[in-house]
Amino acid sequence: MFIPKSSKSDSSVLKSLIEDSGKNLFSCALLERKYFLFFLFISAPIFTSCRLDLNEITHSSRFIEVKPSKISSISNTQYPSVCLCRTCQNEEKFSLQNNSQFVIQKRKDETSAKKEKSRELKERIYLRNLLGTRSFTRFKRTVERQARLFPNSFFLESKYKTNKIALTFDDGPNPRWDKKILGILRKNKIKATFFLIGESLERYPDVAREIRDEDHVIGNHSYNHPQFSLFRKEMIYKEQVSRTQDIFYERLGIRPAIIRPPYGAVTDDQIDFMASRGLKIINWSVDTFDWNPRGRNSKKILQKVSSYLHGGAILLMHSGGGDRSSTVKALPEIIEFARKNSYEFVTVPELLEIPAYLETSLAAADTSWK
Repeated sequence: MFIPKSSKSDSSVLKSLIEDSGKNLFSCALLERKYFLFFLFISAPIFTSCRLDLNEITHSSRFIEVKPSKISSISNTQYPSVCLCRTCQNEEKFSLQNNSQFVIQKRKDETSAKKEKSRELKERIYLRNLLGTRSFTRFKRTVERQARLFPNSFFLESKYKTNKIALTFDDGPNPRWDKKILGILRKNKIKATFFLIGESLERYPDVAREIRDEDHVIGNHSYNHPQFSLFRKEMIYKEQVSRTQDIFYERLGIRPAIIRPPYGAVTDDQIDFMASRGLKIINWSVDTFDWNPRGRNSKKILQKVSSYLHGGAILLMHSGGGDRSSTVKALPEIIEFARKNSYEFVTVPELLEIPAYLETSLAAADTSWK
């Protein structure tokens, strides 16, 4: 229905029309230069729930159209009425702005939880493909061959007979588990080696600084934990290694000289490529299997250590990437067992007699390569 513009003001026209239509009539207006377009319909539930008064209607520019035949079948509980006037929308935006920080933090926490679940799923897939098949034997033979082929660049354990052993923790920093592990190490006066992920370091730099300030050694563990052996050496170095080195330098002022490839899988070309840039590949000789979902309890972890621990060993453990409560529970028992058997805890660089961090000249050369 089109009505010519009258001499009365907009608000007076609207008031008169709505008052004449009765309490159960709701009217919505869209102002044009020459005409008014009015939609009249019966909607008692919508009328009672709308927060507009007659003066606010003249400022509205968007309304919902509801056919009278369908109003009776709609209940407020199933379909709560929504007012789309500018006043109501501004109130809604204001409430959202007040809660924006809470929403952003909640989304970050949800994203972090999803990433941890995704990483745990990848570990399960890797476990299924590795254990109980020939792949595990092939992996063991591969790393042993690489240790012989690259004696100064690829390490599984110490070359010398010694009673020293090194604790290593992968997949941090993690504010929940790293702080507990640091507390245990501090209590027992032990220095360990932490291989940190660049993506986690960006999220929790304070935890990484705490690790550094307590004189533990920090190593590179890639940016987001891919399997190196599936990609070209140049791409892996640029996107995973060098990128993470830059994050270490920006947040901690260091460039680690040691790196542990995720899952311990790396090609010969990648070892040679990274060795030419001053990096040492650090794998392990004792796997505690704390990453194994089927064996993730403190008793089984201690059993693995007690069965395979030897002088010069590098122990693989984890402080991130999933639930590490069993690792935290088993750690004091591992320390007690090792000390009873006369083992001494040192960092990886001390055990292997290699530098922990790159010199300034090597770090500068590494940056110029990119």
